Amino acid sequence: MTRADLKEGAEGVGPLAGNEAHARVESESGVPVFFDSIAGAGSKDAGFGLQLTGTKGIVDIRGDQSPPTHLLAGNPFAPTTEPRAWVPITSAGPGEAEPIVDVALLVSSHGASGRDLLAAIRENRAPLCDVRAGAAVIEAISGVFESHRLNGQRVAFPLATRVNPLSLL
Repeated sequence: MTRADLKEGAEGVGPLAGNEAHARVESESGVPVFFDSIAGAGSKDAGFGLQLTGTKGIVDIRGDQSPPTHLLAGNPFAPTTEPRAWVPITSAGPGEAEPIVDVALLVSSHGASGRDLLAAIRENRAPLCDVRAGAAVIEAISGVFESHRLNGQRVAFPLATRVNPLSLL
């Protein structure tokens, strides 16, 4: 992408370009994290999601579905002829009925985070997702932009660039 491809994003984060992003981030512990976002990919029934893949299975998290979390048990790297099924995970555990009334509202409408914020104010503590976590997310997004600006180079955190790196194209 070049400066000519940039347009002001609807999210208020400054210039953006294109309609997809692909990134690899290495966590502090060395675990690789892969991120892919493609506008209009898949179906409208499956919005934003997160998959955690490990040697014992895959956990799929979809905040806009009920229940929001499912488990596909078994090593995804070891093919099997046995069928595997996605099992819902509730607050009571995998395959258990959800004991919390309106749990879907707590997740999809951000009710749980709102409740935690109010509790944090009452209890004089940081919310579970505090300003440091928010800053880390912004840093990661900016890191993807900065790596692109530097032709795919690996970038370290904290970033030296403290503006939207795409504005420097």
